[in-house]
Amino acid sequence: MRIEPDKVDELASFFEAEALAMEAREADVFELATVPTAGKDPISISAASTYGQVAEGDEQAYLTNYRKLARVFKDTAANLRASATQTRTNDQDSADSLRS
Repeated sequence: MRIEPDKVDELASFFEAEALAMEAREADVFELATVPTAGKDPISISAASTYGQVAEGDEQAYLTNYRKLARVFKDTAANLRASATQTRTNDQDSADSLRS
């Protein structure tokens, strides 16, 4: 994907804001994994346990993947900012060499 240089910071800010929003919502997502049982019968206990495993259980679980996506958004923002900084430095160096 090609991004105009003057839009890179804006895009990085978007990814940062999304990551922060996801992190703020993480507690709500975690609550999905800790659903109390509706009753003491085996069906209710099993259902709550299964629901918790889907939300938090293994690498296929919602919470695990939710956290990974937030990390990807943060990393993307950092990479975009680093790229923008490098591009500005390269542009400045080129402009300076032309003036010399």
